[in-house]
Amino acid sequence: MSPVALLLVVLSAGLHATWNLLAKRAQDRVSFMFLLMAASLAVYLGPLVWMARQGYTFGPWYVWVASGFLQASYCYLMARGYECGDLSQVYPLARGVAPALIALLAWPLLNEVPGPLGLVGILAVIAGGFLLHTDDCRDLANGNSLRALWQPGSRIALLASVAIAGYHLTDKYGALHATSPLAYLCAMHCFLVPFLGVMTLRLRRPVTVVAEWRRNWRLVIVASLLCLVAYWLVVTAMKLAPVAYVAATRNLSILIGVVFGVATLKEPGMGWRLGGAALMLGGIAAVALAP
Repeated sequence: MSPVALLLVVLSAGLHATWNLLAKRAQDRVSFMFLLMAASLAVYLGPLVWMARQGYTFGPWYVWVASGFLQASYCYLMARGYECGDLSQVYPLARGVAPALIALLAWPLLNEVPGPLGLVGILAVIAGGFLLHTDDCRDLANGNSLRALWQPGSRIALLASVAIAGYHLTDKYGALHATSPLAYLCAMHCFLVPFLGVMTLRLRRPVTVVAEWRRNWRLVIVASLLCLVAYWLVVTAMKLAPVAYVAATRNLSILIGVVFGVATLKEPGMGWRLGGAALMLGGIAAVALAP
């Protein structure tokens, strides 16, 4: 990977972890996540109209709907996870398990059998998840790590990883059938935001969402811009380096998220959580780079 591509991916990872930190620090995290994605859609509407006038194709409509629902589910679940769990556990667990889950799903669905290195990577991701929920060696021996892995925040993070795996598979199909990935992404966002709005209004009254906007509208806009820039940096890096290398390096955000959690939010267990994140990162790299 060229130094420029590496720099772009590392910056993207940092921005992705940063907007998740802002979501974690919000007072009403579910409302904040909805407002963040709604602001992103406002940015996408201009390019969407322009591309429609230029005759761009946006991919199959049913893929927009499926991916919009899955991405809305991911955003909703992450917000709920941040309400009852630590950033340094919820974020790396959701982002780290997803690539391993994709590799496992691709086995029966796409007949893509993981090689020995890929299987080792999957096991490393699982082991890293245990370390994220470990305070000392006794937790591993007596099963406390396994029980902690099933606490509410972590359980929601695992569900979010399923949503991530699902929308990655649908996005791959949708982007291949659109004129450009941006065209597909704009169309998909038109469904993501309404789905997320329905999910949000199941828990929050409209007045609560409006109150969160008035309280944190600056942070909402900043987080939205960070989300958009993070995506564009990755897309640009993919033009300069192999996709597998970019995808593997992008998951540095897992390690950055743990650092943000323990250093900025004063969450406990720095050593074990950093070790778990590093093990997951190595496992993801093995899965991504396995033949």
